[in-house]
Amino acid sequence: MKLIPQDQKERIRATTTFDLNIVVTAGAGTGKTTLLINRLLHLLMRGTAAIPVTALVALTFTNKSANEMKTRLRDALEDLISDEGTSDTLADLMTRYGLSKSNIETRSAAALQDLERSEIGTIHHFATTLLRLYPIEADVDPQFRIDEGGDFFQLLFESLWPTWLASELLMDAERKDLWENVLGQSSLAELETLARLFVSEPIHFSNLLEKKQVQKIPPPILEWLKSLEKTAISLLEIHPE
Repeated sequence: MKLIPQDQKERIRATTTFDLNIVVTAGAGTGKTTLLINRLLHLLMRGTAAIPVTALVALTFTNKSANEMKTRLRDALEDLISDEGTSDTLADLMTRYGLSKSNIETRSAAALQDLERSEIGTIHHFATTLLRLYPIEADVDPQFRIDEGGDFFQLLFESLWPTWLASELLMDAERKDLWENVLGQSSLAELETLARLFVSEPIHFSNLLEKKQVQKIPPPILEWLKSLEKTAISLLEIHPE
């Protein structure tokens, strides 16, 4: 005997309502992904209002979830093609939208053919696609890269550190004397290590002062930190968001 969920009416409404925004809130393992796949099927099959799979946008947070979503949609489309007319899903689509089995097979085959061109993926991937299409309008470098963790930060730091350091130590650099003082008390390697820490993790300067650890910081570096704090405060005032 097939069990029918107590909230079956709400599930059907969430699957077949397209003139309103639908929000589904449920715990893990309650069938949210299944509901979403069914909703996508209805979008692809709903009579004259059907849309091509390339016009779908279905976003999630992780690559794993995105791949699962696409795989399950592919399986559902293949099931519609191979179905002999016995499944509830096929019967519902035929009845609800007045489609023949042949109509559904044709639409399913077309969706399968273009499935890899659909925007079923992660939020990051979708945003990347838009930025690659409109880099000028978005004011971004067309060759930008996505920070996906791993060694991305290290590569970025290593590419920028020599240039930044050279600009600070030029003969006419504004803080050249300060840096010479710093390097007189600390090695270049120690300075690089400190810089990596500063840019990789946020340091709350006020907390540092409250803990009275400031005495351990060489005066030149402390002066530099205070100047950075002033700059940060100014930027926050200009850009509060």
